[in-house]
Amino acid sequence: MSISRSTWAVRTFAYHAAYNAFARAAPRAAMAVQRLTGDTGRGGRGGARESADYFTAVADDYEVVARASGVAERELFAGKRVLELGPGDTRAVALLARARRATAWEGFDAFDIQSRDRRYVAAIYDAILAREGETRSASELLEGCIMHTSADALARAGRRFDLVLSRAVLEHVRDLGALFASVASVATDDAVLIHKIDLRSH
Repeated sequence: MSISRSTWAVRTFAYHAAYNAFARAAPRAAMAVQRLTGDTGRGGRGGARESADYFTAVADDYEVVARASGVAERELFAGKRVLELGPGDTRAVALLARARRATAWEGFDAFDIQSRDRRYVAAIYDAILAREGETRSASELLEGCIMHTSADALARAGRRFDLVLSRAVLEHVRDLGALFASVASVATDDAVLIHKIDLRSH
């Protein structure tokens, strides 16, 4: 390994170790920092088109994995109640799931970091809807989409999910056993779970 790469690795590790310690000690403050810096976990905020490309690729990837593993022959989302872990600063995957005929979408994360910048999310949503050939509006498709910020709230809602998804989330979870126990309690017996760890935010 070259000296420059070694230096980069040490700096990167030090930064993430320090940030993770900060996030563990003061999670709300860490979320505020993420909002202020525009940290999306996607390697930069990017424009609406680039973000739409990213989210469409994520939804497409879920479908490819489902087909390759034999759990869905064609449409992964159609007719499904979807639970997304760690949806991030937009509801783009929710929008794609609903456009692809999911009956419902709900999110689950310790914090809801959805962007408050309406122009930012609207531009991404418009690009996604145009690409999907969808005539319904984002507000229409996202109506009834709910975000849960605790396992108790998720359980109290009393709904069951056929499809549980996450992307670049599990590497941030301290207690995977507890997370999957919470998911198991709200998943149907034949639910499909698709999770990908891509380490984009590390």
